[in-house]
Amino acid sequence: MSGARGGWREELFARRTMGVRPGLGAITAVDEVLGSPCAAVPMVHVVGTNGKGSTAAMVARLLQSTGAGPVGLFTSPHLHRVGERVRVDGQALDDEQIEARLGEVAAAERACGAPLTFFEVLTMIALLEFQAAGVRSMVLEAGLGGRLDASRVRRSRVVAVTSIDLDHQEFLGQTLAKIAQEKAAVMHPAAKVVAAPQAPEVRVVLEAVATREGCPLEFVAPARRCPAGLSGVHQRTNAGLAMAAMAAWSGEGGAAEGDLSLLDGLRLAGRFEAIRRGAATAVFDVAHNPAGFAALSSTVRARLGLPERVLVGWAPTRPNHHMLNACPDGRVMGWVPTEPGQEVPDAPWDQVFSGPEDPGILPWLGVQGGFGLVCGSHRVVGPVRGAWLGWPPGEDRGLTDPTR
Repeated sequence: MSGARGGWREELFARRTMGVRPGLGAITAVDEVLGSPCAAVPMVHVVGTNGKGSTAAMVARLLQSTGAGPVGLFTSPHLHRVGERVRVDGQALDDEQIEARLGEVAAAERACGAPLTFFEVLTMIALLEFQAAGVRSMVLEAGLGGRLDASRVRRSRVVAVTSIDLDHQEFLGQTLAKIAQEKAAVMHPAAKVVAAPQAPEVRVVLEAVATREGCPLEFVAPARRCPAGLSGVHQRTNAGLAMAAMAAWSGEGGAAEGDLSLLDGLRLAGRFEAIRRGAATAVFDVAHNPAGFAALSSTVRARLGLPERVLVGWAPTRPNHHMLNACPDGRVMGWVPTEPGQEVPDAPWDQVFSGPEDPGILPWLGVQGGFGLVCGSHRVVGPVRGAWLGWPPGEDRGLTDPTR
């Protein structure tokens, strides 16, 4: 491992070139060398397509507020710093912690001859940090799918299934039923499973797998209101699911509506987040697939009306025609590629920028008397949000999960 300043970043992010590698063989081997950190710590496993990060953060807040802390939270991807993915009682890892844990994982890789991918390494870093912090409960968000996802290296007490929709079909399958099979594979006989409302074909799969595994399954209605500070029907769905996960955790029959107050004031960066800068306001949201765009569009129209400007960009793996059909409307539209040389979708763009760090973005977005919307890939929302806030360039700008 490089001893030069910042060398750990190059080592970590170089692993992105390995892409996505479904399977648990390598991470299981490294986990055994490291002594299986946090193997006995009870866990909530959050799987699904949209709303996983919000739901996971809500569950962690509820666990902490009800005395189950310290609580470890592992989510992905990040907006600004890779340490955002690993939190203990809400506190993100700093660079020194990441570097130290990466060294431990790298040594274990060499010992067993099993190199890990970017996401697998971060999963192990999270478990090592949670063990060092003495967490009493933890929440792990699945990265991609579920059946062969690295987060499945630990067995859950509760499984929370967010809304399942078409996404990452190249890895998970071309139909809702096939994608649901991949997500549902995290169920096991000792788990209690709670699920958000689902499409009929998804519900059938979840019920069949739960029956086969012999685990209880409950479909959960949305909460009656959004937690204060959050917006959108989708966040009501996530809040209802989080409360049901806590009820399953504690063994109670259902979640009381009063528990919702524990989520009031929870801040979720990049989730319908309005930030004022001088006389201008920008709304940031990491919706990055058609279903996410649909939920965002509904919330924007209901709460704010038509944006003056919409700045959007998505990964080149996404089908442009589906994304364009679902993209939120604005009076003026701008496109940001997430990778150099990416194809520009055929649409009436007012402006096409060179990338998320193009210096022309902030002047273009700085509308007054209305608001601008920045949405799509984390690789767009993160850098533009950082620039809007006046932060210096982050060490990982533009470097996040390849599929986002």
